[in-house]
Amino acid sequence: FESKIENYRSYKLQTDILLQVIKESTFYKSKANSNINVQADIERFHDFFDLFSKNIIIEYILYNRTIIDNWNNLENQISLLADSITVIKENLNKINPNYFYSNIPNPKLYGEEENIRRIFATYENSNHINFVLNKIVSQSFNNNKAIYSIINQFNNNLKLSLQSLTYLLELYLSYLNRIEDLTEIQKNSNVDLLKFFGNIDNILTFNYTNTAELKFPIPEGQIHYIHGKENFINSSVEETNLVFGIEDNNENINKDIIEYQKTFQRIIKKTGYIYKSFLEQKNLKNIDLCRVIFFGHSLDILDKEILLDFFKVDLQNFSRFEFFVLYYGKEDLKNKVINLSLILGKDKLVNLSSENYIHFIDTSNFQKAEIEIKEEITRNNRMFQLKEISKRQNYQNYRSIVK
Repeated sequence: FESKIENYRSYKLQTDILLQVIKESTFYKSKANSNINVQADIERFHDFFDLFSKNIIIEYILYNRTIIDNWNNLENQISLLADSITVIKENLNKINPNYFYSNIPNPKLYGEEENIRRIFATYENSNHINFVLNKIVSQSFNNNKAIYSIINQFNNNLKLSLQSLTYLLELYLSYLNRIEDLTEIQKNSNVDLLKFFGNIDNILTFNYTNTAELKFPIPEGQIHYIHGKENFINSSVEETNLVFGIEDNNENINKDIIEYQKTFQRIIKKTGYIYKSFLEQKNLKNIDLCRVIFFGHSLDILDKEILLDFFKVDLQNFSRFEFFVLYYGKEDLKNKVINLSLILGKDKLVNLSSENYIHFIDTSNFQKAEIEIKEEITRNNRMFQLKEISKRQNYQNYRSIVK
């Protein structure tokens, strides 16, 4: 009984904190009026949570929650949902047009669902396509509305769903900031491994929270929040601070999916390209050895465009770049190697590793990781000094690997 009481108290405390965060939001304040009572509060909270009640992405996530087991998987699901719009448009000539007006009885539609499943069976996102089509036809359209307009209307709703999901994510992060013990974040031992690399000059963070600021006392201008920084209190569904979506893996502009892409969002939300200044010649020319440390990032191909900037051949003209990939256990190592292979190419990754440009460090054991980091740094420093490799020689060597 005592444990149930304790659980209740804990649950109530967390709920109270969540509601307090919402109360401080721009949305809640915009709904506030002179009526300060319990009923008015309930109505405002109802209005707030109603923002997410018809979210198509959340519906898909809940329906398929057993297969969405991590953050990257979630972003991939959004990507596959967005791609469904393009695939459906490209295959409209294979679908009976009356299917989109299924509220109008038509005997010719018998068996059409099976035909559609067959059309898209070989697509990676066949489940997503079927989900999108089912959502579209579950609405009632009369046959004077063009099919393209029906699909575009659904796509607009899907974009709104991404916006409200991003806003919900920002709420969650703001809530976590209230309940987490900041001293525990500051004491996180795995992050402390980074001190063995020496001074940290610049940080490119894909996180939305201020963990980097708490751990590293470096000037704010040297930390780049490339996907934005949580500021829920001043955000809204229409104006969120966070970049959350899919990566742009195609040079061609696809109007159907461009608003889902992080590249587009980074421009619109002005999160910028500050990190590129870290790699400018004027900041590298007096540095003989530059270490790039990947910590806490999956190296997923969704961030390929950014990650490749650090592997550019021209950088080796100014300084010898070495890469340290910190992983946690064998499964994490496998995933990171696979992801880097997809980004760089298998042969390039193998050659860069064999030539000591890339080092993989297991952080699951702090003491062993500390020893390995120190040994790698000492060995590479000694090798670099003994060989007296000029920047030109280093550039030629690196270029021969990644060409």
